[in-house]
Amino acid sequence: MSWNDAQALHIFAPSQEPFLKNWVEQILGDVVKPTITDYDDAISWIWVTRYAGPYSEDNLPVGISIPQEFRANGSFRFIVLRLHVNSDSREAIQTRVIELAQDVGCFTDPRGWIQYDPIEDVGGDRFIRNDAELPERTERARLIISFVDITIRLMLHSLTKDETNHWITEPNMIPQQNPKGSLFESIRHLFCNATGVPTTVLLAGEWTSLQLGTYWMQPLSITGDAPKQYTLEVPITY
Repeated sequence: MSWNDAQALHIFAPSQEPFLKNWVEQILGDVVKPTITDYDDAISWIWVTRYAGPYSEDNLPVGISIPQEFRANGSFRFIVLRLHVNSDSREAIQTRVIELAQDVGCFTDPRGWIQYDPIEDVGGDRFIRNDAELPERTERARLIISFVDITIRLMLHSLTKDETNHWITEPNMIPQQNPKGSLFESIRHLFCNATGVPTTVLLAGEWTSLQLGTYWMQPLSITGDAPKQYTLEVPITY
C-alpha cells in the first residue's frame, strides 16, 4: 500500500471542561494517544493540525453545521487528524478513533473519514519551487510528512496529567532555555537554528497604541501608558 493513501477526520472540541484552554492536548491525550498505543504497528504516520474561527451559518467550517455546544461562544475549534494505516486495520482504527472522540464529548465530522492526498497538499507550490516535477514533489511531500509525524509523536511522548487530571505537556522549567516551561521552546530553537528560517514580528503604531502580529496571525492591539522599559511579551500564534 502506498504511503500517500491516507485519510483525515475533523474532530470538534466542545466549549466546556476539560477543553476550555489547552483543548488540543485533551484530544491528543484522550483520543490520539490511546489509538497510537493500541495500533502502533499498523500506523505508518500521523499528523494533527488545529483550527479555530468565528462560526457562521453562511460560512460553515469545512462545510458542515455543528451542534450548539460546539459553538457556544460564537466560535468553533477543531483538529484535523490525518492517518496512514495498513488496509487490514483501517476500519478498526477509524472506528476506534470516532468512538474515543465521542466518548470524551467531541463532535466528529458526519462525513466520517475522508481521503487525504499529501502529495497534492504538502507537495504543492507552497512547499517546493513551482516548476518541480512530480517525482520531486512526491519526495518533498514524503519528507514533510515524516517531519510532522515525528513532531506529533514528540507531543504524544511529552503528554502527562496534571493535578486536575487534565492533559498537559510535561513541565520543563529551565528558565534560560525554556522560559515558558515548554520543551518545545528548545525544539523550536533547534529547528530555527538549523534552517535559518526567516522569523518576523510585525510592529506598527506608537508605544501607547501598538499593533503586533505576524504574517500568520491577525494583529493584536496593545494600548495604555508608555512602558517604563522597552520590553513587551505577547503570545504569537501560527
